[in-house]
Amino acid sequence: MADYLPINPSSLRSETTIGCDIYFLVSTGGTGRYVLYCKEDAVFDNNKKEMLLEQNLDKLFISKDDQHKYFKYLESNF
Repeated sequence: MADYLPINPSSLRSETTIGCDIYFLVSTGGTGRYVLYCKEDAVFDNNKKEMLLEQNLDKLFISKDDQHKYFKYLESNF
């Protein structure tokens, strides 16, 4: 589990390409697994953002190896 870093969903802007895979954590039976939510080259559209709000997901995850890509996304979108 330490290979992933949490990110705040509010840091993602609609209609942008994030540049790294985004995951959410699913816990079942005391174990957790990361499920791909948005591929790195897919557009993070309004539908994806609305689903986050509907599901009350307050945390998403990126691979630790993609941290620099995420920071680059933040720099270019804020």
